[in-house]
Amino acid sequence: RFLFRHGEAPGAPAMRVLTAVMVAAGAMPNGLGKTPPMGWSTWMTCADEGCTHDYCNEKEVKEAAQALIDTGMQKAGYNYVNLDDCWAYNRSVTDGSLTWDPARFPSGIPALTDWLHDKGFKFGLYTSAGNETCSSGGRPIRIPGSRGHYEQDAETFASWGVDYVKFDWCGDIYKQIWEGAKAHKDWAAAMLKASRPMFLEVVAGFFFLQGDIANYTNSWRFCEDHQDHWGGEYSTVAQLVCRADQALGSPQSGPGGWASMDLLHTGGMGCKAP
Repeated sequence: RFLFRHGEAPGAPAMRVLTAVMVAAGAMPNGLGKTPPMGWSTWMTCADEGCTHDYCNEKEVKEAAQALIDTGMQKAGYNYVNLDDCWAYNRSVTDGSLTWDPARFPSGIPALTDWLHDKGFKFGLYTSAGNETCSSGGRPIRIPGSRGHYEQDAETFASWGVDYVKFDWCGDIYKQIWEGAKAHKDWAAAMLKASRPMFLEVVAGFFFLQGDIANYTNSWRFCEDHQDHWGGEYSTVAQLVCRADQALGSPQSGPGGWASMDLLHTGGMGCKAP
């Protein structure tokens, strides 16, 4: 049970299962994603009673990774450890590159990447298409997204040894839906140009690219966010959104390109007995 609990106490190492719907398909030309990604994500690992933010820090990430090893989950294929919208801090005043939160990650992201790689894990980071990310992670600051820095940020991630990138749809670009297809194609191009191949997950890309999505990413969302309560994805609204997305012509998924219904939240504060 430890592996899947979340939010039971401030700072508790919450667990999320990365899941993907497996059905057959096209692929982003980076040679990655031959199988669906599985592992743990920091998303909604809550340090506040209301579970309203994505809190994460170096200690939590290492504890979660060790738990994956100790419980045998890593051997079963859960080998990704991903930071969601909680790690970044600001841009460097010297060259404009993204920096990590030094209070949460005192050893630095490259050092954490090396530690995880030494343990046999792959490592993922998060960014957004717009000028800001979706959440501050409970901090009283605005977290920069990648708009205007696509190639720079993709190469920064590559230089840190990152294996997986989640590309969200927040910031000033959120309501500029006419920019959607171009933004996702531009980010995919930046990822392919980077000095290291990295698995790409997009949150909103399917809405903009639909049947062409598999050519620009390794994984695409086709449902609303999963929630930490028994209703979860089974609410009427979520059911309708998922069915509508599929009706739009979602390509079947398979090696290299996977449709995803979001992270699976299990055993958290909202999942008490009904």
